[in-house]
Amino acid sequence: MKLYWSPRSRSFSALWLMEETGKPYERVLTDISTSAQKTPEYLAINPMGKVPALSDGEATLAEAAAICAYVAERYPEAKLAPPPGDPLRAKYLYWLFLPSRPSFDRYIDRCAARPAFQRASALAAG
Repeated sequence: MKLYWSPRSRSFSALWLMEETGKPYERVLTDISTSAQKTPEYLAINPMGKVPALSDGEATLAEAAAICAYVAERYPEAKLAPPPGDPLRAKYLYWLFLPSRPSFDRYIDRCAARPAFQRASALAAG
């Protein structure tokens, strides 16, 4: 398995989950500050040119939440997600996909655009 990641991106949750599996994987630094995600080689992995992405043999996918769901299902013995049919799976899916919603992104962008002294109160207020 190869995880294509970059600092200052949504890669952290995928990196963390990969470490939690305890399984070997390859980290492939894809430095977005140098536009590495726009190279033909990377676009073959993720045509949208976004980071993170994952390749597992013939399978490739992108988006942090999708990667986390895939890895949790790929390694059920790591117990990283409630199994299908478990009532806790509903909350797991809710929290897994919450931060990837476009409205959440716009909210964070608005908060980040505020002066530093206003950010914490804006984020706390919701």
